[in-house]
Amino acid sequence: MTGSDVRAPLPQPRGPLSGAVATTLSRPPGRTHLAPDVEGALAALDEAAGYVHDGDAQLALWMLLELHHRGFEGVDDEWEWQPDLTRLRTVLGRRLEEVVHAEVADAITEQVPGMVADPATTLFAVVGDGSRSSLARHVRRKASLEQWRELLVLKSVYQLKEGDAHSWAIPRAHGAVKVALTEIQYDEYGSGDPTRQHAALFARAMAASGVDATYGAHVDRVPAVVLAVNNFMAVCGMQRRLLGATLGHLAMYEATSSLPHGMYAAAARRLGLGEDVTDYFDEHVTADAIHDQIAVRSMCAPFVGGDAGRAGQVLLGAIGGAWLDDQMADLVLDAWHDEESALLPSPPGRARGGAPRLQVCEDGPLLVRGAEEWVDRDGEVHALTRPVTAVCRCGGSARQPWCDGTHKVRT
Repeated sequence: MTGSDVRAPLPQPRGPLSGAVATTLSRPPGRTHLAPDVEGALAALDEAAGYVHDGDAQLALWMLLELHHRGFEGVDDEWEWQPDLTRLRTVLGRRLEEVVHAEVADAITEQVPGMVADPATTLFAVVGDGSRSSLARHVRRKASLEQWRELLVLKSVYQLKEGDAHSWAIPRAHGAVKVALTEIQYDEYGSGDPTRQHAALFARAMAASGVDATYGAHVDRVPAVVLAVNNFMAVCGMQRRLLGATLGHLAMYEATSSLPHGMYAAAARRLGLGEDVTDYFDEHVTADAIHDQIAVRSMCAPFVGGDAGRAGQVLLGAIGGAWLDDQMADLVLDAWHDEESALLPSPPGRARGGAPRLQVCEDGPLLVRGAEEWVDRDGEVHALTRPVTAVCRCGGSARQPWCDGTHKVRT
């Protein structure tokens, strides 16, 4: 499938918030399943930087934001603007905005005067050029093939829909700002050639590296901070009051892209990977050397226009986005330093092996096809010997994890 037909599989919950969202989305549109444990979970949310590492909250927010992107397999589009889900998305998104702002508030205050006087020079100085990226440097010199594959998995949450979060800003911008933003995004989407969309190039790089390039396939394996990186982009992009933050975030990405992508391209060649892999990274070395000038000089500078409030918005997106990226890089490098995987284990309740296909039955079980094993919630591995297996979703089966028809009685 192509275009809007490409949807993500519904992720495995990581706690009460994401569990309530997943349960709700697995049903026909109507009443949500968010109370009463959701209110308690919301009250207990970490207000400090630990929030970006809260897997339950970040996954719940990512799922709610994904409803506004491509949606989920088997989930009705009517859920997109359901009031209870919209409220939950707003609460979780505002908390993320507040946490990021608290972390970078001093840096924003320090740089606002420079942004008002000379936004281009100040912004370039604040975000740097990416040459000191610890993650890119490690990958260029030392990353194994397995670590390279992990890197692609971690990046895939954004790169397989590259540009989309920033494109929310197009209808909210105007004049020179809109023209500059559209010029960048047109290039992100292949300049009229669907095969040259940056997301399509990344998918080819994944496949050629031996990594599943299916949209949304790896959400269950990425740490919470990876979801937070993506959530921050979408939270800013979907709100008119955060237009400046979206522009600043995009400018930061473009200004710090060329040199790290050159390092990634060098790593791919060191690992013996072919042109289908290096093409994506080489494209960004060239394209983003252009995009950074447009983003900073033709987009952000006119937007600021000497206004301190707008300068602070741009800096929130740029500095806040960079802080989140650093949080992710630190987690990945710490894991690799300890010779461990940066990815989460395959979650319980997921099929393993083969090419699994999952079908959610309304008020019934989950049908599993084409898989060899099923890992239950206790981590026990069960062999799948039938072509189609029915997994209990209601929790009432006496033959867990298999369905025994109890849902019919409950219904």
